[in-house]
Amino acid sequence: MGKKEKRRRTSLDEDKKNRRLRRKIQRLEEKLDRQKEERQAAKNTLDNKSRRDDEAQATDVPAVKPPDNRAPEALPTELPSDAPQEVPEHEIELQQEIVDIIGACLESDKKTAAAIHKDVALRWSEIVKK
Repeated sequence: MGKKEKRRRTSLDEDKKNRRLRRKIQRLEEKLDRQKEERQAAKNTLDNKSRRDDEAQATDVPAVKPPDNRAPEALPTELPSDAPQEVPEHEIELQQEIVDIIGACLESDKKTAAAIHKDVALRWSEIVKK
């Protein structure tokens, strides 16, 4: 009635399919060969560039500064101590867009949540990756 008959595959159809697959394989092999050649050319270019840089560095003579005969303007009166020096905190105003993106600073005395376990805090990056 309304059913179509399935067409039988003939040897001509099989040959056509085989030829198409062989051409596809050949194109893929050619593509792989081109990529291999491009990678080799890029590697050679990088090798040559680094070799030229190495040669240039070997032949460059560093410039010699003339001696500075001037007396120092001020000598330090104290020897450096092992005590850590206080680093001044600089207030930098951020653009409003940046503040909106990262969120406003929280007050230091305001708690946001319960403290996490010390082991969790130490392994946080590993836990997040999993």
